[in-house]
Amino acid sequence: MTPSDPPIPVRVLTPAHVHRLIETWCTALERRGPAAELLPHLANGLLLQLPDRTVRGTDEFARWYRRQHDHAESVAVLSAAAAGRIDVRIATPVHAEVTISPWLPGHAPQNWWVVLRDGSARIRSISVRGGAAVPRPEPPAGPEPAARVPARIPALSPA
Repeated sequence: MTPSDPPIPVRVLTPAHVHRLIETWCTALERRGPAAELLPHLANGLLLQLPDRTVRGTDEFARWYRRQHDHAESVAVLSAAAAGRIDVRIATPVHAEVTISPWLPGHAPQNWWVVLRDGSARIRSISVRGGAAVPRPEPPAGPEPAARVPARIPALSPA
């Protein structure tokens, strides 16, 4: 199954379904897919809490996302979920709580609620804790710093 394949209807949400949803979602965000490609992954009652605003519902998400092509920072915050440790806790057969701890510097942790709707895993809410993505600083130009040699610690003599 590839991220573009239609989801297989399921009756019970599993961690594998949640991971597949996150992968598909982040891939579409990273390549700036159209809003129509993202909307099927969202549940009714969507709540998207970003550092700079809150988006409620799929209609508001579609409007917000279309405007983000000129301001890609918020979309980058969401797509950073793919580059992090993903912990899935199945709360009920149709609900999962997801915590994403980023590996990339400057990216904030995310909490997701994923629900099973019409046989597919869908995003009910995403909360990005902390500030927006901060670009990684460039290393200073010039020669590589010399390797540090740890100081020798004298051996203790018996008393």
